[in-house]
Amino acid sequence: MLLRAGRVRRLPPNVHALDRVPLDRALRHATAFVHHGGSGGLLQALAAGVPQLVTPGIADRRHNATVLARTGAGIGAETRHVTAAVLGRLVHDPALRSAAEEWRHRIDALPAPSTALPLLVHEG
Repeated sequence: MLLRAGRVRRLPPNVHALDRVPLDRALRHATAFVHHGGSGGLLQALAAGVPQLVTPGIADRRHNATVLARTGAGIGAETRHVTAAVLGRLVHDPALRSAAEEWRHRIDALPAPSTALPLLVHEG
């Protein structure tokens, strides 16, 4: 588990407090990802094939949580509804892991921006 330093004084041995870490690096080692539903984190976790729990916040985040849940690659739940059972499902449900991996494969199969850009730009 990663946690922003300074928020908690006593940490269990499996919790590492860090000031900042690039999300793509952290997700390489993650079993699951719990976040507020911003599109950046959501898309990075999909690209990494990591199941997600989104506790939606403002703006598009509620919509993002709903769409994520429909993909099967994650769970959307209000913070007050996050229980040990929900976290257990996030970590142990093979269907969530499989759907997240499928999204990783889909994203990996997309063309590189250098390949796609000429298709989007019309000269003439």
